[in-house]
Amino acid sequence: MAVHPWRHIEQIFDASSKVENLFKTLLQDEIESTSKETALLLQYAEFVRDYLHLLPQNDSAGMDRIYQTFNTAWQKRMALAWKILMSQ
Repeated sequence: MAVHPWRHIEQIFDASSKVENLFKTLLQDEIESTSKETALLLQYAEFVRDYLHLLPQNDSAGMDRIYQTFNTAWQKRMALAWKILMSQ
């Protein structure tokens, strides 16, 4: 089954948008980023590095795995942020 080439670009765009929006919010609210946000940013950098490494090889399974790993970390971070927000 052929994978549409745009799907890979959409995955990179999705991850980039999430990180960009988080840091825009932090800057607008003048909130200092914590070590958890810094860790998430490093994870994003690793995602982009690893994803772009596999892109020329057209390794869809590998790119999907990398994308899922990033999304899992993102969802955990957002769940924790929501929990902290709701406890205040």
